Amino acid sequence: MKVDELREEMLEALNEAICKCSQQCETSFSEILILKEENKALREELKVIHEELENMREKMMLLKALAHDGGASSQFFKDEGKESNHTRKRRLKNVYKEKALKGTRDDKEEREQVTQQQI
Repeated sequence: MKVDELREEMLEALNEAICKCSQQCETSFSEILILKEENKALREELKVIHEELENMREKMMLLKALAHDGGASSQFFKDEGKESNHTRKRRLKNVYKEKALKGTRDDKEEREQVTQQQI
């Protein structure tokens, strides 16, 4: 009889352990599903943020190009018969570019006079 009682106790303990394991598996499975949903939502948000960042980069490049070219303000001053300081410096820079000074000081002064006359 002791063997039968021992067998029944062991079966009960085994059944309890199986029930606990199955409950933990169900809980873990539901947590995994929740984490997958959150991961999907976060990926979608990240995609939107990435697209916004790319749009901002494009806009920054356009703004840098406008700032480098003098932007809309220089166009306004040109239309008004005036010229912004930035545009004037840029125009002067494009008129005469010199990589290195060569020759005598008199040559340099002559080049500066020619540049002033072109302005």
